[in-house]
Amino acid sequence: MNIKKIVVYDSQYYFARFLKCQFRGDFGFDSFRNFKRFEKGINDYSVIVFVIYSEE
Repeated sequence: MNIKKIVVYDSQYYFARFLKCQFRGDFGFDSFRNFKRFEKGINDYSVIVFVIYSEE
């Protein structure tokens, strides 16, 4: 089975933890808290999710 890889950039890790729990059998997840690591390995993922907690 081909599992799609998803990367989640979540500074507080709440939403990333929820996604990993709900969809762990269907997708492979990597999560990062530091947005500076965005450019490294971007082509390795099928989906990129950014979680923003503040409007500032």
